[in-house]
Amino acid sequence: MDFDLLYGGPHCPFDFVKIYDGESEEYPLINTYCGQQRNLVVFSSSENLYVKFVTLQRNADNSNRGFKAAYEFSERFVSLDFISKTDGEHIRGTQCDQKILENRVPVDARRSETEGSGFKFEKFGIPLNTDCTEGFLRIYLQGQEERYALDEFDHNLCGQDLPPSLKSEGPRLVMIFKSGSTQGQGFKAQYHFEADYQVPGTASPNGSCQFFYRSESQKFGDFNSPHYPANYPSSIQCEYYFLGLLGEQVNLVFNYFKTKMDVEAYGYNEICQEDWLEIYEVWPSGRERKLGRYCGRTAPGPIMSALGVDTVKVLLHTDDKNVASGFTATYEFFPADTRYVDCGRNISELTEGVLLSPGFPGSYSPSLQVCNWFITVRPHHRILLSFVFFQIEGDPERRGCPGAVVRVYPELSEPPMELCGESLANHSREILSSSNIMKISFVTADKAVGAKGFQATWTEIKEGTKCDQFQCSTSKYCVAESAKCNSLPNCGLDDYSDEVDCLAIHGIDIHLIIGLSFGGAIITVITMCAIFHRKCKRRRTPSDTQHHRNQPKMAATPHIAIQDHV
Repeated sequence: MDFDLLYGGPHCPFDFVKIYDGESEEYPLINTYCGQQRNLVVFSSSENLYVKFVTLQRNADNSNRGFKAAYEFSERFVSLDFISKTDGEHIRGTQCDQKILENRVPVDARRSETEGSGFKFEKFGIPLNTDCTEGFLRIYLQGQEERYALDEFDHNLCGQDLPPSLKSEGPRLVMIFKSGSTQGQGFKAQYHFEADYQVPGTASPNGSCQFFYRSESQKFGDFNSPHYPANYPSSIQCEYYFLGLLGEQVNLVFNYFKTKMDVEAYGYNEICQEDWLEIYEVWPSGRERKLGRYCGRTAPGPIMSALGVDTVKVLLHTDDKNVASGFTATYEFFPADTRYVDCGRNISELTEGVLLSPGFPGSYSPSLQVCNWFITVRPHHRILLSFVFFQIEGDPERRGCPGAVVRVYPELSEPPMELCGESLANHSREILSSSNIMKISFVTADKAVGAKGFQATWTEIKEGTKCDQFQCSTSKYCVAESAKCNSLPNCGLDDYSDEVDCLAIHGIDIHLIIGLSFGGAIITVITMCAIFHRKCKRRRTPSDTQHHRNQPKMAATPHIAIQDHV
């Protein structure tokens, strides 16, 4: 929900009313109003007030009701004397009908970082009377005058006792002073404007938008942009510091994210020039490394600070044009004996390899995991990282990578590339390091839902034009001879020169081996059968001869005699 649509503010994208403290738009803007407003009271600081009403061109038959207002010229509202914002200035009871301004803009006419105004009385003397009805100082801390509820005052003061210090509940504090018929000393009070950004955390004592989260105070909690879920103020810079103990790491997870952008697009790093959020890792020495700049709807991926980092800094910057609803996030400090899944490893003295997300080809676990791979190759070589498969929950253009993210550091001292989604753009499918070292991180949050993950190959690439190993035909990369015929895209995803010949040879070998194996098997069986048959024949022949030799001889004469008889 855009709160400005209901309550008005810098961001009213449709119909709106602008009120200026003067005779034209050249004078200070009091505020922009849209949505539903009732009992709205606006004062000018001089004799002129300029109202501008703007509507969109529509083809619909129906229309909105618009507004109805009454105006009045009077000297009883506000004198022409201003008291500007300076802590320690005073207001005296002898000066009636004054309107105190912050930076010469009426406090009740702007919703900015100043959310409260306070008074501390130094002198007080109004003659005591029954129920303080004759002479009094009535104080309104809740904006009652906006709804014409002047009988609902918070304090009704008279007498000689010094009243307590007071603070309003919003940007308005109203006092009505009536002297009565008896002369008195009056009052003297010191006023100040107090910042209330509605951000959990330890606020900076100087009133700036600066907050601290210390591990010794609380191990986990929430933080948000000023005034969330309402819009954050314009023209501010807010700083959030997360200070861990020795050996601890800081985990940040963003649950909602939206800043203003002129063009709704993938808001990441230098494309963010208006309102943006930056995140830094800070070492004890004071050295900082920026993890990224984010804007639009591109939420930062989950963050686990590197070992040795004792502070994480989050910086919110807004310009003077338009606003949005900001962000909400959680933080947690983890000691050295962490409970999260730690994976990844240091890789060196190799020329190529494969990186897999946990559980691949199955889905990664929907839990907090941190995988860091540090790849180091020989000097004067670089590293080519190619994603063969990629499926990480998130959508860079519509919501960022709040549940899981792959960060690739082509240069360790520079912000990493932040990757998620169902697929990768062409510029991020293959990444070439700027030196012989590359870091790849895979971080998932507890709120992750799980996806297939990724499979990537890495290859050592020799620098220079002279190649004494294997030179890829299309990419012209110089890779090690051992990278040939390993079924990996070591020349890049669009260059198969290191595998093409190997595939043809492999195809011939497979058919040849199958044919030879089958033929050899048949020949072996035939040979074994022939040998077996021959052996059996040899064994049978002597036995039969001996059997016939042992039989008695039979005379043939009876047969012949019968024939003769017949």
